[in-house]
Amino acid sequence: MTDYDPDAPKSAEEIELEDTIADLVYRLNHAREGSAEYKFIERQLTGVFHGSELGGLIIEEYEMRAELAVPRRR
Repeated sequence: MTDYDPDAPKSAEEIELEDTIADLVYRLNHAREGSAEYKFIERQLTGVFHGSELGGLIIEEYEMRAELAVPRRR
């Protein structure tokens, strides 16, 4: 895995992925823990984490800032 630099120039796809993850993190943080919505968003983030190298790096950046914890197993 490579390092993720949030300040480096990005392609439109990278920006879209960052925006999508930011939206999911926002929605997760405002959902009631344990609710169906919370679990659904958590599964989406887990899928992005495991399904995309860049997505995983972006999510790790959120985790380092203690804004998010994504389950490591499906």
